[in-house]
Amino acid sequence: MAAQSHAATIASLGKLIAGLQKYPPSGALSLDGTSYTTAEVVSLLQSIVDALNAVVLARATYTKAVHAAEALASDNGPVVRDLKQSVQMTYAKSDDVLSVFGLIPRKSTAGAKTPEVKVAAAAKAKATRTARGTKGKTQKAEITGNVTGVAITPVTAPAAPAPAAPPAVQPGAATPLVAAPGTVSSH
Repeated sequence: MAAQSHAATIASLGKLIAGLQKYPPSGALSLDGTSYTTAEVVSLLQSIVDALNAVVLARATYTKAVHAAEALASDNGPVVRDLKQSVQMTYAKSDDVLSVFGLIPRKSTAGAKTPEVKVAAAAKAKATRTARGTKGKTQKAEITGNVTGVAITPVTAPAAPAPAAPPAVQPGAATPLVAAPGTVSSH
């Protein structure tokens, strides 16, 4: 049986309550091994209905609060972003103060490579490739070889050997039992 929505469960329980009030059973009801009066069952069902109504109301309140919070964060996002940037700039040299704000220091550009260092590194890489003879994918694709003066003989698959003739049976000799391929012999 599929799970019902809260609204369907509330409606179903409401009908049970109405039915018990309109047509009360004579005597006690024995449910789940316990004896209940009609008033006790109605009270139990009503408490379930009240709890489910509270869930529906809480869910609606929660959804409304989430939408309000998301709208507020969206509307004020630029203010928060600018505040973080301002704090980052003001306390850029003080990691302890930035950690109080929950921010991490920006990466230092002091260790960045200068143009001269980059040119030297590129020249060194080019010299290494030349010395080792390494090539890129495009250069490797351009290299082809020509073979001259060599006779190439195509290789073909060897012919399947002819099946061996069965051994001749001598008169009076016992015939061996041989199982067919893929079967199991039971002696």
